[in-house]
Amino acid sequence: MFAGQSQLLVLKLKPRPAGHVIGTAADSPVAGQPSSVCTRKNTFLVVDGSCDSYVECIEFVPVHKTCPDGLYYDPAVKWPGYPCGYPADVPCKGRGAAQAAEPTKDCPHQFGFFASTVASPNDCGRYRMCVAGHAVEMSCPTGLAFNPILSRCDWPFNVPSCNVDAFLAYKCPAASIDASGNAIVTNHKYEGNCYAFYSCEAGESRLLSCDAGLAFDPTTGYCVDEDREFVPIQMSCPDGLHYDPSVAWPNYPCGYPSDVPCQGRGVAQQAEPTKDCPHQFGFFPSLTATSDCGRYRMCIAGYSVEMVCPTGLAFNPSSSRYNGNCYAFYSCESGIARLLSCDTGLAFDAASGYCIDEDKVACPANPAVAPVSAQPLIAAPST
Repeated sequence: MFAGQSQLLVLKLKPRPAGHVIGTAADSPVAGQPSSVCTRKNTFLVVDGSCDSYVECIEFVPVHKTCPDGLYYDPAVKWPGYPCGYPADVPCKGRGAAQAAEPTKDCPHQFGFFASTVASPNDCGRYRMCVAGHAVEMSCPTGLAFNPILSRCDWPFNVPSCNVDAFLAYKCPAASIDASGNAIVTNHKYEGNCYAFYSCEAGESRLLSCDAGLAFDPTTGYCVDEDREFVPIQMSCPDGLHYDPSVAWPNYPCGYPSDVPCQGRGVAQQAEPTKDCPHQFGFFPSLTATSDCGRYRMCIAGYSVEMVCPTGLAFNPSSSRYNGNCYAFYSCESGIARLLSCDTGLAFDAASGYCIDEDKVACPANPAVAPVSAQPLIAAPST
């Protein structure tokens, strides 16, 4: 069976360089025909004993690839999606070992989320995001603490290293129990914010917020309709991101321009460029690629990281997205376009306007987008 079906085809392969074509001259696949490894084209296969290696079958040609250091191969991802994910989302238990770490001065792995080394002892919400070996200090949403075991933000009382009382600046009153022996939940005012409150259960505190349109009433201990004015605070999204009016509080309201157009709304803030990035955040054309249309730059806090589109797709600088393959199509309704993709085994037929068996669709080769390693290319940070 194949990856993506009811069972996974597991290959017993020795470690090979990413991008290595599997096989010899004797068993080289015939163009357009199944091979001894790839009996189905355009799919991913699991490599036995490895958390981060996999095989990509590109038109029946098996190519051995390895996820970037710090990421694991996700067998659940369908081709041509990006098959590498963070360990917190893609557990490796029982699957084998990962590649040797490639640490830098600030990062134990090239990619991942780790405990901050500069945060104060009582600042449990700070953590470090590593992108291509570069560390960017980040903060969890208000009231949450970084859990280094899970590599994600969590309730403070789930993080053994966090001094919850000092972090939240609040200590719950002694726990009370009802007639059935269950802990009673009590809510308490959070000073300085009418929408937030502390919720205590069995002596453990959570910093929560009321839903949109409600405010916390310390008299009743519940969120009620807001019936008074509050002081507005004007804020700005980071350079390169736009404010999204459709986001409901308290979610993060900033997004990339390709997802949050600013047409007719005014102008954006002045750019804060670095040596490699025109904006602090965003996706831009690669400065190092020449004829490789699939290469682009991802900018995070002014750091530039060279990235690669999934096989067969090209980066579109006008939309900051990739385009150009037989498996994707635009669906238009009332003048609104959506970029969709066919299910596995199907390709888009321009004549009928539907997804049909991929073997019945003649997909033109795109020589500008060659099979490449899944390893992002590291760009030197700005100085």
